[in-house]
Amino acid sequence: MENFSEFDNLLTTPQKDSSSIISHAFETYKKVIWYGVLMVVGVYIISSIITSIVGFDQSAALEVIREAVRTKNYELIHNIHGLQSNSGVSIFLSLAAFPLYAGFLYILNKANFGEQFTFSDLFIGYKQNTLQLILFYVISSLIIGISALFCLIPAIFVAPLFFIGLPIVFFENASATDALKKSYEIAKNNYGTFLGLSILTFFISISGLILCCIGIIFTTMFTFAAKYSAYCAFLGAPKPLVKA
Repeated sequence: MENFSEFDNLLTTPQKDSSSIISHAFETYKKVIWYGVLMVVGVYIISSIITSIVGFDQSAALEVIREAVRTKNYELIHNIHGLQSNSGVSIFLSLAAFPLYAGFLYILNKANFGEQFTFSDLFIGYKQNTLQLILFYVISSLIIGISALFCLIPAIFVAPLFFIGLPIVFFENASATDALKKSYEIAKNNYGTFLGLSILTFFISISGLILCCIGIIFTTMFTFAAKYSAYCAFLGAPKPLVKA
């Protein structure tokens, strides 16, 4: 298990403002971008294989959804072949893959300190605090999802409150609930910064769509670099001490 300690350094820790955090995230992310691409492509391939196994036709499903919206006959959506099975598989895959994002944070941290990182580092989330990582994902997704039910706007303002929850769970071996509370308190007291970060990160992450959609594989994982850099700014860059 990896243990960490706060290790403040001007080269590894950005200032507590959106521009410094985004700049630090860019500098760190470009060192590990191919690992981000590998994760996006890998998850997409696995998802596509599983989707084909359960017999779900995405193109046909989209056509049915468009027809349902046009005719306002939403009963058509419930009759889409394989929809329920695919939804269940998608949820399971999301839960199973989530610890990989902790591994990506680990690689970002190594890159930040100029340390060597390897492909196997991506899987550290399956060895360290795995249950709490998944529980954090479930709880935060439910909170943001419930907020979205009332309209998209509440979700936009709620999401920043949990922006650094994932790195707290991983780097501090915290429980999901403690990470949610800590992230909430920090973001609440610096809300303008975290709201700006969430909005900027969102647009940067989807900016790859401009390049014929292909570029999205290069930009999707930037959001985790921003989360890592924000954690460094407000709680210090987590320098590894010992590996047990």
